[in-house]
Order: sequence, then structure tokens, then C-alpha cells
Amino acid sequence: MRPLRPLLALALAAVPLLAAAAPAPRLAAAPAACRAEPVYAVGTLNLVLRGPTVMLTATGLAASAGWHDAVLRPLPVTAADRAAGVAIYTLLACPPAFSAQVITPIAAARALHRPLASLRRIVVRARTNARSLDVARFLRHHRLASAGTTRRAAGPQPA
Repeated sequence: MRPLRPLLALALAAVPLLAAAAPAPRLAAAPAACRAEPVYAVGTLNLVLRGPTVMLTATGLAASAGWHDAVLRPLPVTAADRAAGVAIYTLLACPPAFSAQVITPIAAARALHRPLASLRRIVVRARTNARSLDVARFLRHHRLASAGTTRRAAGPQPA
């Protein structure tokens, strides 16, 4: 067993030399930004209060498996919509290169950068439907829930 020790020591001493001579591993190229498309359908909308930040969350269905990187992208609103306190978003995701045709759940969240007091209704659109959330109803429910009552807010309505 003793003759193997000098050989092992020589091999361990050579590792740094071999590592320095080897080319540096190349990092995989970052994937190209996908061309996000509207998901198949919007299911639920919710507002989540996290300290001073209000998050809009949306769940929905993708038309097939493998959709990824879901986002809520704001859409331009008319002056009348803005005056009425309406914000409109589209639920988008990156489609897969190929996949099985299986309806698959998907979700996205986004911080709202508008004061809730200026919003009355939030609309989220998908390819086949849209849902809206009544902000005043949400705020009433949130105040009741924080006061300890068990009253539930109504869910989102079709837009």
C-alpha cells in the first residue's frame, strides 16, 4: 500500500496544473427573450397587501404544458378609463417550443404602482376571456377581515 502514496501525492499535485491548462468552461448563452403571448384563459384575480406594496395576482390556464415566465403586462388605457379608475393588464407567458396539448395552470403577480385610492376596477385579459376585480369591494373585505370578521369578498366577475 505504501507505493501508492507517492503516486497519489503526485496526482493531487498535478490537479491545479491540469486545471490551469484546460480552457475555461463556457457559460451557456442566456436564452433569447421569448415572444410572450396571451394565455388561454384568466381564472382568478386577487390583491395581496405586503406592507405598503399592493400586488395583483392572477391565475389562469395555458393551452398546453410548458408555458413559462408568466407576467401581467399593463395595457394602454384611454383617458376615460383612467378617469374612471380602470387599469387593464394582459396575462402573458412564453409558449413552449413543443408540448402536449394539456390545459395547464399558470400564475403571475405584479406590484401596482398606482395608489389604490385611484383605482376602481382592474381588468386582466387572456386569449379567450377577461376578468375584473372591484377594488372597492376588495378594500371593504380587507377592512372587515382585518377587524376579525369572517365575511368573504365576492370573487372576480367576467369583464
